[in-house]
Amino acid sequence: MPKEKETNDPLSQYSGGEDGPDDVLDLEEAVAFLKTTKPTMYRWVGMGGLKGFKVGRQWRFYRSDLRKFLEYEDPTAAGIDLEAVASAVRDLDERIRKAKASHSKGD
Repeated sequence: MPKEKETNDPLSQYSGGEDGPDDVLDLEEAVAFLKTTKPTMYRWVGMGGLKGFKVGRQWRFYRSDLRKFLEYEDPTAAGIDLEAVASAVRDLDERIRKAKASHSKGD
C-alpha cells in the first residue's frame, strides 16, 4: 500500500493538498487555515487586505490568495496601499513637528 504524502497544510484533508485554480475554501476552512477568528477575517476582507468573494451570502477564498496573504512577498499582496501609508507617515510627522513647536513656545 503506497504511503500518503505528508503535508503541513491543515486543510489538505479537504482538498487533497493540491493548489489548483478551483481550490476554494469557505469561511470556516479559511479561518482554520489562517488560524484566526471570523471577526478578524471579516475585518481583513473589509479593509481590502484579504481577497475573497461571495457566493450568495457566503464568503469563499482561494487557497492561493490566503497563502499570499500569509507570505507578504509584497506589501501590496496584503492589500497595503504604500502611497497611503507614506502619506499618513508624512501627516503624522507634520503633526508631531507642530506639537513640538507649540510645546516649546509654551515653556
